[in-house]
Amino acid sequence: MNSPKVVVALGLVLISSLILTACGGGSKAPTPTPSAPTIQTLILPQGAVNAPYNAVFSATGGSGNYSWSITAGSLPPGLSLNASQGTISGTPTTLGNYPFTVMVTDTSTNLTASTKLSIYIEGVVVVSSTCGESKVADFCPSGAMNVAYTNPDGTAVQLTASGGLCPFKWAVSSGSLPAGLSLAAGTCANSKGTAVISGTPTMDGAPATLNVSVTDSETSPGVPAVGSGQFTITIMSITTTSLPAGYLNSPYTGSFTVAGGSTPYTWTWSAATAAACRRA
Repeated sequence: MNSPKVVVALGLVLISSLILTACGGGSKAPTPTPSAPTIQTLILPQGAVNAPYNAVFSATGGSGNYSWSITAGSLPPGLSLNASQGTISGTPTTLGNYPFTVMVTDTSTNLTASTKLSIYIEGVVVVSSTCGESKVADFCPSGAMNVAYTNPDGTAVQLTASGGLCPFKWAVSSGSLPAGLSLAAGTCANSKGTAVISGTPTMDGAPATLNVSVTDSETSPGVPAVGSGQFTITIMSITTTSLPAGYLNSPYTGSFTVAGGSTPYTWTWSAATAAACRRA
């Protein structure tokens, strides 16, 4: 049986414990250590030259009040970073792969996190609508059967394309060149390339329409850029080889004939034609 003194002592201990607990006595819980943010963005979308671009960085942890910065490398030309919003936007101007290091800072604790990312900007190949020295868009100079195909001044008939990564691969993707003509890649430098249409047409015919595709040399992580253009070439010949004789002071009638092309035809009389007639 417990003595009265023991019971009283136990009671005092219990009362003291209750008073300490109620008054906040005893050991305190440790203050939580602030956590650093964690960048969640693992990959950024690819972009294309001259096309609007937008991307957003994502992070978790910390206070949620973030500031973003590029600490190494650089964004593609034409793009910029909004530090407070963590967004990349703009219109890229140059193809290529652009690696960089991005850092996020918790503005409440100054704790940071960094990661390495990259943005690939694809080229965009644009085929000019000009063919050789033709003054009409999407039309090439006309040619004649059994005559080497050139511009009127004798220079090579060229197509041009720009953008993308040299060298370019040219091809007739649909339609066809007039018989006897072929398309071959020319020069390519500084994202500008040419192709040459050459040969000797073997027959006259209706206007030939063809689609030309141009593929650049981009490789992973990008994909080859492809451009295209549509052109028309006409091979036609004057088939009149002689005209009837005329008589002084007498009405005269003569006519020309042509093979190939399409009606209606427009005829012009040049000094060279008149000289040829006088020599005949």
